[in-house]
Amino acid sequence: MATASQATNQRPSSGIKLPCTTCAKPIGIVRCEGRLKLFCRTDLNEHRNQLSKQLEEITVEHDLFQQTLNQSTADPRTHVLISRINAWEKESKNKIKQAAEEAQEATENFIAKILVKDLETLGKKFEQVAGYPGINEGGLAFQNNTSNNGSLLNSQVRCKGEYSGGIHNIRLKIEQYANGLMFFGVNSKSAPLNVNNLTVASSYGWTAGANNTVYKSGQALINNNDYVSDYQTNDIVELELDCYRRHIHMRNHRSNKQYELQIELEKCPFPWMFHFGFSMSGDRLRIVD
Repeated sequence: MATASQATNQRPSSGIKLPCTTCAKPIGIVRCEGRLKLFCRTDLNEHRNQLSKQLEEITVEHDLFQQTLNQSTADPRTHVLISRINAWEKESKNKIKQAAEEAQEATENFIAKILVKDLETLGKKFEQVAGYPGINEGGLAFQNNTSNNGSLLNSQVRCKGEYSGGIHNIRLKIEQYANGLMFFGVNSKSAPLNVNNLTVASSYGWTAGANNTVYKSGQALINNNDYVSDYQTNDIVELELDCYRRHIHMRNHRSNKQYELQIELEKCPFPWMFHFGFSMSGDRLRIVD
């Protein structure tokens, strides 16, 4: 603070007039001992007021700091950093929970797809037989073990799968074919499996080596104009059952010939099963992916 003690300390030496720091007037000069600046009396009062105001502001800031410090000491949870940490912890827990739920859902969907695929694969295996067939390689291969000169189908087989809804397909490779009779088609599970199974009303499909014969409701349509029997060893034949549209579709991958038959549900009731037949010894089919 500025003082006005002894005159010898307040004024400059005789003959020297230093100006006021504020107004630059060389009259009534008094020195502020704290800041070592010279003021006239008028500006000295203003300087005192400024210092008082600054002191008051510092006092207020000190009180607020002391109050905050006391609150933090009494309850650390009120501190702004603690609040931010708590908010971050809550947000992290929510994100972890969401990630865990999404991972669980993805895992369940993945497992469900695997189970469906396994069931489909299990259904695409030869199982039921009539005549003299041989099922090999865990149901993936079927071979005729007897012959009647190729005039009649003496071995028939069905796959394990039973279908009443959805769309299902199977791919087969003709590993051996001696140009005898061979049948690719569908039948109802309710139809008994025997060597004369193609003549029952629930039989639908196509034959190889039999004058372009197509079977509809157990009736043999010989020399059908819409069908050409063209099969060779190593051909890939694909069948598709569409339970929604109620039809069976067949495609030979080599020739790219494709055919389709509409199935009458009254004559071939659900569930449906893939059905195949052979006449020549050594004829062999394999289920492929």
